[in-house]
Amino acid sequence: MQRTAPLLAALALAAAVPAFAANEPPKSLTPAEMKTDNYILPPPEEVFMALRGVSTIDFARLCAMIAKDPSTSKSRFTSDGAKAANLGLRVADAFVAVQAKDANALRRASDVIEILSLELSADLSLKNKIAVANKLADEGKWTELRTILESVRVDVLDEMKANKDKDSVTLATVGGWLRGLNIATTALSENFEPDATKLLRQPQLVAYLKKQLEGLGPKSKDLPFVKKIVSQMDVVAKLTDIPDGSTLSKDDLKKLNQISNELVAAVANAA
Repeated sequence: MQRTAPLLAALALAAAVPAFAANEPPKSLTPAEMKTDNYILPPPEEVFMALRGVSTIDFARLCAMIAKDPSTSKSRFTSDGAKAANLGLRVADAFVAVQAKDANALRRASDVIEILSLELSADLSLKNKIAVANKLADEGKWTELRTILESVRVDVLDEMKANKDKDSVTLATVGGWLRGLNIATTALSENFEPDATKLLRQPQLVAYLKKQLEGLGPKSKDLPFVKKIVSQMDVVAKLTDIPDGSTLSKDDLKKLNQISNELVAAVANAA
């Protein structure tokens, strides 16, 4: 099995947390894993592992970029679909904060995560866990913080699955994937390194997510932001389906970044 995980795969790993040796990159998803329904929010340790080796990526700068966008603090949405997709976005933001070791950025993301998690899962224990996460960030205990965030992630997944809320699971997954694609393409566009664009190759994952979106219920499919995402999935699939070992051109990277910007904005500004 390939040992260097493409970023898109890392953003949608299964709920079980694999054990990795120090500095060992996570595994890519196998075809069998691609068929499971365990995708939800991006795990903290694996999420941006694939970008750590790109020396020009400045996570502090990414945190500053996120902080300037007022939509990242929005927590009021009328539909569960919008809540789930935005939960995915903000969990990805929290992981950027962890990579940047930015306590303020973590708190901004966790405030939204707490509200949306409680509305979707009704698990009151999450409130205490998120309070602990913020405290650990203030104390600079980033390793312990990752454990807490993972616990929150799994708890929300379990609650959604227990409630048979498959649409929310799908949309939370797609939200996290989109934000990861957006952050990665933004970072790589600002500091273009051809070899680093290989991380964006993940045609199987894009195909899987497209299929999951096609399987949404009528109410979720009718959401404007979902329609917009579905309309762009074939374009994203084409841009990311490059031969193994090949790189993306600057133009294709720019197109992916533009698409991800538009789709993230559609999710963040949903009613």
